[in-house]
Amino acid sequence: MLWSKDKVYLVAMFISILSGLSITAYAEIEEVVVTAERRESTVTDTPISMTAFDENLIQKFRMERSLDVADQAPNLQIEEVYGVSAPRITLRGVTNADYAVTSNSPVTVYSDGVVLNNTTIQGFAMFDLERVEVLRGPQGTLYGRNSTTGSLNFISARPTDELSGYLRATAGRYGQKRLDGAVGGAVSDSLRARLAVTSGESDGWVTNALNGDKEPAQDDKAVRLALEYDLTENVDVFFKAQWSEYSGEALLFHSGASIHPFFGTPNPGPSDDYRSIVLDLDDRPEDIDSLDIVLQVDWRVSDWTLTSLTGFNDHERLWINDDDASEFPALHEYSQHESDQFSQEFRLTSDFEGPAEWIFGVYYMEEDLDALGAFDFTALFFDPDPSNGYGSVNARAQTLDSFAAFAQLDYAFAEKWSAGLGLRWTEDEKTYDFEYLPCIGFPRQDDRSFTDRSLISLDCGGTQERVDKADWSAISGKVSIEYRPDDRSLFYASYSKGFKGGAFAVDSTLSDGTGRVDPEDLRSYEAGFKRQAQNGKAVVSGALFFYDYEDLQQKSLVDLGSEDGLPNFVNLLNNVDEAEVYGAEVELQWSPNERTYTMLGFGWVDTEYTDFVQEDGTDFSGNKFQNAPEFTFNGLVQYRFDGLGNWSVTPQLDWSFAQGYFINLANDSFVDITSTERYKVETEDDWDVNFRLTFESIDLAFSVTAFIEDIGEHQGDITQHYPSFDSLGTSMTNISRPETYGLTFAYEF
Repeated sequence: MLWSKDKVYLVAMFISILSGLSITAYAEIEEVVVTAERRESTVTDTPISMTAFDENLIQKFRMERSLDVADQAPNLQIEEVYGVSAPRITLRGVTNADYAVTSNSPVTVYSDGVVLNNTTIQGFAMFDLERVEVLRGPQGTLYGRNSTTGSLNFISARPTDELSGYLRATAGRYGQKRLDGAVGGAVSDSLRARLAVTSGESDGWVTNALNGDKEPAQDDKAVRLALEYDLTENVDVFFKAQWSEYSGEALLFHSGASIHPFFGTPNPGPSDDYRSIVLDLDDRPEDIDSLDIVLQVDWRVSDWTLTSLTGFNDHERLWINDDDASEFPALHEYSQHESDQFSQEFRLTSDFEGPAEWIFGVYYMEEDLDALGAFDFTALFFDPDPSNGYGSVNARAQTLDSFAAFAQLDYAFAEKWSAGLGLRWTEDEKTYDFEYLPCIGFPRQDDRSFTDRSLISLDCGGTQERVDKADWSAISGKVSIEYRPDDRSLFYASYSKGFKGGAFAVDSTLSDGTGRVDPEDLRSYEAGFKRQAQNGKAVVSGALFFYDYEDLQQKSLVDLGSEDGLPNFVNLLNNVDEAEVYGAEVELQWSPNERTYTMLGFGWVDTEYTDFVQEDGTDFSGNKFQNAPEFTFNGLVQYRFDGLGNWSVTPQLDWSFAQGYFINLANDSFVDITSTERYKVETEDDWDVNFRLTFESIDLAFSVTAFIEDIGEHQGDITQHYPSFDSLGTSMTNISRPETYGLTFAYEF
């Protein structure tokens, strides 16, 4: 590993902060209680680099979807790749490079302790949450499920004994409307219940020049029932059932700037203002339906607690898009899948006073996935009969069975010192069934009939099928040491070994189906600190880390060649022999008085493929990772004015920054898509600035918040622009949300 002068400087600056920090504060900052280590503790007392948001902070930042968490967590980025249902999570420079529905992210997402394994489940509405935890670094010992670079934990609000609830209504620019509400309390001496709902909609901000529609319109609804039941004096039961529905349009837009070789009527190029685009497909739905059920039983006996955690998820998704973005039906894409997931975990947790704390557990998860996809490119053959179709259909089915056993022991071997040891054995068994049908003459799919599996029986002149089965197993673990010089300070260091199971590499246009991808192996080294101020409370934390990867899973464009010697490019998942990541995070919360609150975060990562040569001989060694901003910065400042009768006024300014990054392996800033068109494939530096002004009654029951978000963003600003379907000369463009404003009215009781 080579250290440049700027890297040495950054590390030195970080260490100086660590060693010389002196904070004076005069007001208490209420620390968030978390369960990052499967038992309750404060953020400051948890030896993990993490960011936690309680209900108050969630409302301060107006977090409405799971993707919003990234704005205020260092080294975290979440993007909508193929719409809301396909978020790409990047943590500490490492992301999910595979967009297939069969893929798994190295950043796991949990809802009330249950993993949401499929990536298309992870873009959900946030409502009535107790807290959100962002855990950085391998979490394989206690959380498992491929969490090589971190986890996001979403915890629902629990019912209370006292009657409580709220109602919030929001209206804003671009037809934004949202209604949230919850009510809960004691039903009997032993039963408590809470019902929460959310409903939101908005118009789009880009005009379809062909029909005048605003793109992308969105509409989502969800309802959650939570129950807590004291079965006996020592047995507690928690039950959650949540149904959610999302209807909208994919946020991915395409530019047909060079499709003129076929039609002579290009869309606007990348330098144009995307206030309007051209889409011939009127119906471009992104429809999602999900049902989540969680059952947790805690049995306390003497000095230990036995926990049973059962989870079930049923998820359906339909996605249709206009890939050519022209007035002609040149290329339409269809995708539908259904996944069923079941998981069961048993944990035995110590609950006695003494120098040792331990957790033992076993885990099982199964997932069944069934997916269909289709490409319709009829118009490219200049067929005047719209009843004829030319294209391809692919069908995928994947089953996953995962088994694990884990243990964690923490032991205080001296007054101020403790050590930890964690181990986890994991075995994944996967079966994959892939069918590829290059069809000619199959019915047009405007009526969504492609979702009927009878298409598979068509004679498509070259149907290819491949079935594969594999299993992978490994032992991951963590060794740590902690030093607590006083009850307000923590220093820690750890070594972790992370494991992400193998996968099947599939390209939807690849006739021979699939290949295998080896498991991902990570060795992580981390040192960090956390400190509270003695007067009142300010909290500061930081961490330095280094990742050493073997067989990092990375998707890239590979030339497999053809029998006639011509290029044959496919976008396949493959392994990077060796890769490295190193970086740091620093976070600060500071309240100099009862009226002022400040929150700051800084993240830095440096990524490198140290040994990466593809099968076709392309050498990416020495290049940076895709989708990995080197610097991130976030913050919030607010001040409360009292003495306005029965009301207070609180202005708030919050912001986030992510440095521009490469979106291709070659680390190009521009690529030539035609002889005359150059497209930017390096993103711009991204600043998001928001202002909020809240009027709140002295009893905290009523509040009104005026907000302006994404200040300075223009309607039609481009965040990404890169080639796609190169043989057709098309490209893909992501368009940012413009500046919005509105009002939120809230009543709490």
